[in-house]
Amino acid sequence: MLSESRRRQLPMLSESRPLVRRSRTALAILLCVLVPGLAACGEESAWEYGRETRVLLVFRAHDGAAERIARRYVSARGLAPSHVLALSCPGAETIPRSVYSRSIEAPIAAWWRDCPENQRPDYLLLVKGVPHRIDGSGGLGGDRASVDSELTRLPRVAAGEQPPLLGPERNRYFDARDPAGAYVAFDHRAFGICLVCRLDGYTEEDAIALVERSLEASSTAPAPASTGTVLLDLRGESGGAGQDWLRRAAAEVTKRGGVAMLEETPAFVSDLGDLIGYASWGSNDPAYERPFRLRFRPGALACTFVSSSGRTFREPPRDWTPGPSASSEHRFEGTTQSLIADFVRSGVTGASGNVYEPYLSGCVRPDILFGAFLAGRTLGESFYLALPGISWQSVILGDPLCAPYAPK
Repeated sequence: MLSESRRRQLPMLSESRPLVRRSRTALAILLCVLVPGLAACGEESAWEYGRETRVLLVFRAHDGAAERIARRYVSARGLAPSHVLALSCPGAETIPRSVYSRSIEAPIAAWWRDCPENQRPDYLLLVKGVPHRIDGSGGLGGDRASVDSELTRLPRVAAGEQPPLLGPERNRYFDARDPAGAYVAFDHRAFGICLVCRLDGYTEEDAIALVERSLEASSTAPAPASTGTVLLDLRGESGGAGQDWLRRAAAEVTKRGGVAMLEETPAFVSDLGDLIGYASWGSNDPAYERPFRLRFRPGALACTFVSSSGRTFREPPRDWTPGPSASSEHRFEGTTQSLIADFVRSGVTGASGNVYEPYLSGCVRPDILFGAFLAGRTLGESFYLALPGISWQSVILGDPLCAPYAPK
């Protein structure tokens, strides 16, 4: 655990079990026998399965909205029936660690052990309705975390390892490059983790929109040199690591053939279209405005340096005004900080946020994020290449397989 003096030196941003159901095809019946935990839910004809095994899709059982989102993704990506898992877990956003271990981690680990090694996925994709916050102690030596980030350690947990719970763990995939300097493709066998993303937003429709935009981006995205703009909005201060990362991101986007708009004045840009990327300080910018009218192309990614932007996916009132104000009337779900679900509603295809304070050092690095994505890595790879730590506070929204700039 870190000392109190060390904590003060680090910059803060601000304040089941599986359900198995009968399927009608011989293949699904066989898989139910060989792979305990298979969830072929609903009528077999409603699930358009394929052979894709790079993703394990996890959703909450007996949740109609979650099943509809899951069914859309299965159809979109042609997941194999063996790689769709329903959990009997609570519907609360925040759960105790004991409930996480019993109703989420344990059944997924059991599925992993039963899955043939050559079919174990690189990605886990959680569906709206699966809890996303684990309650616990705070600070850099605390044990509270996001469900999603804890599940990145699934291969090791399933093998019987008991990783430490206090504080963040170094992400072995962070900024991983080959000898020529290119970002490397992810393989769970090489890095000992899984990449965990989530289909979520204020509503069922928002979550499904992430899938639709991913498909559209993969089929229509132009070459990077002719794409729209990546907006990088500084907060009017000259120094600091976050400011430097935003400036480096502008250089990286330009290097990859994109168009970077580096906003270095105290103003906050809230109305701009044709965006393929966005990064800012969010509500930590004194000039922050909501609602903003940013408009995004399919395939666009967004990240902000905000402590708890992923704390909830409940929709705030229309007139909610997050920002530096600490008065009680500006709080929503405990704080005045902005929410990443606003970006989903505005049209992004992928976004990153935090469920609790990650400290600035624990946030997604925009320079690596946009560099990797424009270089052709998937959405899942790009966010985790840019994320320094796991078993921490991050939530990554979007289809992990989305890769509009990969070689066709």
